[in-house]
Amino acid sequence: MKVVADDVVSETPFGLIEGGAALHRSESDFAGMLKGATMVAAFGDETTALLMYYTHTHPLPSVLSAKYFTVENGKITAIKALFDKSVFGAQ
Repeated sequence: MKVVADDVVSETPFGLIEGGAALHRSESDFAGMLKGATMVAAFGDETTALLMYYTHTHPLPSVLSAKYFTVENGKITAIKALFDKSVFGAQ
């Protein structure tokens, strides 16, 4: 969280998350089911980054995901997350 802006905005398939504290809660909840991740690709520069990876979770062995980060003054100010949320309801 040291590199996340206090006013970060994260767009996710489950809805908008606003603020560093809310993002921390959301990521902490997700961490409870996360077993691991496998990186597919990573690209970025000083102002943006794009990660594509598979998450391995307790309910699902593998979900393809991607996150696009916007960085300003060394802090993440925006995140756009993408994954198929319907697979979580299929369990």
